Amino acid sequence: NADITTASQVTGLTAGVTAVAAGGNHSCAIVAGAAQCWGINTYGQVGDSTNTDRNAPVAATGLGTGVTQIVAGNEHTCVLANGGVQCFGRNQFGQVGDSTNTNRNAAVAVTGLGSNVLSIAAGSNHTCALKTDATVECWGLNANGQLGDNTIIDSNISVAVFGITSVTAIAAAGNHTCAMAAGALFCWGSNNKGQLGDGTIVDQLTAVVVSGLIANVTSVALGGEHSCAIVSGSLKCWGANHYGQLGNSTTIDSLTASSVSSTRSFTSVS
Repeated sequence: NADITTASQVTGLTAGVTAVAAGGNHSCAIVAGAAQCWGINTYGQVGDSTNTDRNAPVAATGLGTGVTQIVAGNEHTCVLANGGVQCFGRNQFGQVGDSTNTNRNAAVAVTGLGSNVLSIAAGSNHTCALKTDATVECWGLNANGQLGDNTIIDSNISVAVFGITSVTAIAAAGNHTCAMAAGALFCWGSNNKGQLGDGTIVDQLTAVVVSGLIANVTSVALGGEHSCAIVSGSLKCWGANHYGQLGNSTTIDSLTASSVSSTRSFTSVS
C-alpha cells in the first residue's frame, strides 16, 4: 500500500457517516449507527474478529446499530452503545477493560462500568468514561496516574477517578486525562512537559485544577504532551511546545495556560 498525500475517499463511506476516530495506525467511523474500522489490525483493533490488516472499512463484530460514539487509542478501540461501553484491540495494560489482559479482536463489555455512560475518551493506552451521575471512571495503563485513582497500578476494570464530581465533559490523549466540571478544568496523569497546567512538571495521580481555569471553560482537547481549552471565547494551551504547538509565538514549554496568538473569538466544538 502506498502513502497518499491528498484527501481520498474512504472506500464505501459515501453517506451516513456521523463520527470518525483515528488511532495510532487505524481509523474508525460510525455509519448508520454501526462501527466500521480499517488499518493495522495486529492486536484486533479493527474489531472484525480477525488480525488481518484492512485497507477498506469492515464492520466491527457484534455491535449492531446502536453505536453513538467511537474512540481510538494507539492500538485499541472503544464504542458507546445504548449507554454501555465495549472495546477491542490490544489489552496489554487492560485498556480493553474486560478484567483480562488478553487482546480482543471482537468487542467485549467493560467490566463494572454498567450502562449509564454519557461519553468516552481514549488516551494512548487508557480509556475513560463520563457517567450519568457526572463522575468519571477509567481503565488501562496507569504508569503516570492517568486513571486518576490515586495509584500507578494498571487496571483492567473501570476504576473511579478521585477528587472530581459534577463533570460535564472529558478528554484523553497520550498519558493524561482532563475533565470539565462546573466551568473549571481539571487534569491528571503525565506532566513531564506541563500538560496538566498546574504550574509543575510533577505527575498527578488525582484530578488537579488547571491554574487559572476555574470558570468559563467550554471546550477541551488534548495532544500527546500538550492541552488546549476554550475559555470565555479565548483559546489557551499549555504543555510541550517544541514545535510551536501552543501557538503562542514561542517554542518554550508552558506549565500554565498560555493564550494562543490570535485576535479571533473561538467557540466550542464537539
